[in-house]
Amino acid sequence: MASRRSALQIFDRRHRSPATRIVAVSAAGASAMVESWRAGRAIEHENVETIADGIATKSPIPEALQDMHGLVDDALLVSDAAMIRGMKMLHVHAGVVAEPSAAAGVAAILENREAFAGLSAGLVVCGGNLTEAQMRTWL
Repeated sequence: MASRRSALQIFDRRHRSPATRIVAVSAAGASAMVESWRAGRAIEHENVETIADGIATKSPIPEALQDMHGLVDDALLVSDAAMIRGMKMLHVHAGVVAEPSAAAGVAAILENREAFAGLSAGLVVCGGNLTEAQMRTWL
């Protein structure tokens, strides 16, 4: 989810391009942030079940939830399998070694092709914290 600085940059982008939609993405097995944003209140889980440790939150981060209101238009949950497909695509087609959470945006497009058909999309891809074993398994 967005930090304070990046949230302000998104707000500035929204001001310059009001038609641009901002879509947050999280792992289906760690859905606290998305569920909390949708419900308008904190929803916590005892456990998370995802390979995407960079976005594996059991409890929503209050400041991030606050930043999401007014900035985020929609939020999607994606499977671990889609994140792995996204990681492979980034590796094969862009030469990027991305961790699962970094490939969440690609996974969202893969799992929601109809919703993104014909649109231009900008994705944030950051984080390449993979072990050698994870690279062999996932890439």
